[in-house]
Amino acid sequence: MTGDQSVATRRIRERIAALARERHLELSRPAFTAAAVAQQPLVMVGTFTPVNGANQTSGERVGYRFCLVMADLGSGRTVAKSVARAPARRRRRQPGAPFFRQSPVWSEDPAITQLRQHLPGDARRR
Repeated sequence: MTGDQSVATRRIRERIAALARERHLELSRPAFTAAAVAQQPLVMVGTFTPVNGANQTSGERVGYRFCLVMADLGSGRTVAKSVARAPARRRRRQPGAPFFRQSPVWSEDPAITQLRQHLPGDARRR
């Protein structure tokens, strides 16, 4: 998987942040910096992956698998996991950041592939 951002993934990130602010006042959203990570906070990571009818990342993509994991960096434990699926809409994908607008192709990113192995819904993690 690529690790790139699109307009859709940025909207998802902002919606999740808004829901967290509205429903969980005790949570904060500091900038993701080395100093913030050194505090060993709870962190949320996720993927938005195009998948085929068998929920795999090959062949014709007919939908998306959306996975979220919340981890406690202090204890090294997973606090929560969630997986959802959605049908693909026939829309042109819009890159969300200037860097990705200048990259017209998708390429496999080893770091993102490694991350995905720890998210729910990825058969390769077994």
